Amino acid sequence: MKAQTLEMFELLILVLIASVLVIFFYFFLTPKQTLTLEEQESIRISEALKNIFYYKIPGVDKTLAQIFGDRINTNEEIIDYGAFLGGVNSTAIAYNYFENYYGYKWALNFSTLEETTSIIWIPNSADGNSISKISAISGRELGRYYTVSRGISGNPSRVAIDSRGNAWIGNRGTNTLVKIGLKENGECEDKNNDGEIESSEDLNNDGEIDSSEMVSFEKDECILANVILGSKMIGGLGSAGVRAVCVDANDNVYAGLYQDKKLFYISREGSILKEWDLTNYIKDSRYGPYGCFVDSKNIVWISLVLDKALLRFEPSNNNFERIEVGKIVYGIAPCREEDCLVINCWVDSSLVKINTTTKGKIFDKSFSELFQGRGVIVDEEGYTYAVSTSNNLIVKFDKDGNILIKNTTCSNPAGIGEDIFGKIWVACLDVSVWRFDKNLNVELKTSFGTQHYVYNFFTSYKTPPIVIGKEVGFGYLQKETERLKTFVAPVPIPSYSGKVINFVFRTWQ
Repeated sequence: MKAQTLEMFELLILVLIASVLVIFFYFFLTPKQTLTLEEQESIRISEALKNIFYYKIPGVDKTLAQIFGDRINTNEEIIDYGAFLGGVNSTAIAYNYFENYYGYKWALNFSTLEETTSIIWIPNSADGNSISKISAISGRELGRYYTVSRGISGNPSRVAIDSRGNAWIGNRGTNTLVKIGLKENGECEDKNNDGEIESSEDLNNDGEIDSSEMVSFEKDECILANVILGSKMIGGLGSAGVRAVCVDANDNVYAGLYQDKKLFYISREGSILKEWDLTNYIKDSRYGPYGCFVDSKNIVWISLVLDKALLRFEPSNNNFERIEVGKIVYGIAPCREEDCLVINCWVDSSLVKINTTTKGKIFDKSFSELFQGRGVIVDEEGYTYAVSTSNNLIVKFDKDGNILIKNTTCSNPAGIGEDIFGKIWVACLDVSVWRFDKNLNVELKTSFGTQHYVYNFFTSYKTPPIVIGKEVGFGYLQKETERLKTFVAPVPIPSYSGKVINFVFRTWQ
């Protein structure tokens, strides 16, 4: 009796699926008839598709839209709801129908657009030896990448982001500079030609990457370059390795070695183009290049930290110039709309603003709020934002260096950055990252990895937002000589998890 019941149930499911296919047949016309690009035809077919995909299959208790949605949400090649329900194979449904009508000249795609986001890159310093890729919308960790091989203390810290959203990160514990591609922007490389990008992802969708979701430094296909600054790789440098990293308008990179007092110019592909010895420009032999940025005129500005000076480098004539500041030059940042830069002066508890044309001081002001001041940025309106590590503070200043607002942060803030949406991010040594609005109201708090020792430039206000989503595709590739003869009609379909699935169907001749 039980076997007969199962057989009847399976028969019912098959009949229902057949009924759905009949609806396909009716609305998609016959094999010899052609769909047109005319607006009324697109509307009619879009409505038909909605009706078809909203049809709920009894027993499975899901619509066909939800079945296709399951494929997206579970990352499975085939969704099969079991022999006891007759088996609903989404791949078979798609190919059986469309090959019957369009042969090998069709393509069917479903996609979910989960969010449009800006990416921020936060190093996990000390024992972390990695850098995290974070969504600026949700604060979720989307990826985490080793910056050195296993067994080496990389101590990553300085970050620079190029125009494509890729991150360059300097390892303070070694003399190596690593480029990590932004997978969401198609920047990673299928090195073993298996059709997949092998890299870390949030496989369990919990918003944080754990060690089981990470790929080794050697196998990660989003690691695009590992540049050794010198004749060989040197480890055990503690915090005396790469401490200055910045990107120019051509996406080439400058990197400075703190202990060796050298500056390197590296191509976007990772080849060393030039090298300079900075020893003659440094008075105290204990200190080397500490941080850098490239301004809108392609001038490279380098902080010399406890040497209490800036180094100005003009690539067009290969000229270096030392500019005395008289205070500790810790965090430095360019002004966005003016020819100036600002300095957060560590234990000198000061904010200094320099005219980058005249090279003179615009102001030099002391604030108890900035004791152990590290990260600093300037927004498009000319407001300065700075953090104090010991005070657990973020402070907003006007153009003249007057305090406008201040607020508490996570514990021991070191880095600060502004994303493309105008939000202010603070990275702390206690593994936390907080997001503020321009009035310094806290909007988001998250934590992951290990201590985040970074000053600025870990966000980008230049890189366009990235659409993060998933896609499932069926069908075949169109040749360049074949003309698309139907239409492309996105049909929003709610999936079982509440996301919207966009349906696109194409056929050609």
